[in-house]
Amino acid sequence: QKLVPDEAAAMAQNRLPKRHCEFCVGLTEWSLLEWRRNPPTATQPGEEASEAPGAAPQQPRPPDRILIIDDDDLTAILLRKVLETENCVLEVANDGKEALQKLMDRRYALVICDIHMPNMDGKKLFRFIDEHALESKSMILFMTGDTSAETRKFLESTGCHYMHKPIQVLQFASRVREILDDNRASAQSP
Repeated sequence: QKLVPDEAAAMAQNRLPKRHCEFCVGLTEWSLLEWRRNPPTATQPGEEASEAPGAAPQQPRPPDRILIIDDDDLTAILLRKVLETENCVLEVANDGKEALQKLMDRRYALVICDIHMPNMDGKKLFRFIDEHALESKSMILFMTGDTSAETRKFLESTGCHYMHKPIQVLQFASRVREILDDNRASAQSP
């Protein structure tokens, strides 16, 4: 899904309806995010970039599969927008029960999960994942606007990555890349 121009304009003017979570999104951050993903090259116009002499051409890595679990449609749209140009395949689940079915069907490089959701919340989902070893804790990133002591204690006890909402787009994208790179590196080490 693409962020439609009306939503982008509304975000820029802080006119979107208030929901249980908010994001700090500035349109200038979108352009900076694009620049960081595709930085300008040092080659002159019309000149092709060359690889280091004797270096084997790099094989493109397969896309990472990421599961976004959040009952808030706006959050899912924003996370999709941030991650869509990364080399990944994105899937969305609206609650823990839907996510559980997806987790039983396939493996994910990263699971981004909200805490408060209907049907099965993030805490119950995590307990099930942990008890049944469906995913490694290093592959889960919790995102929540809940800063209560109880939630903080839960997040710290899981051993998972976590971020508090509202998130900064660049910080989120950087954190996702860092987690994926770390997981890739540990999977390749003996």
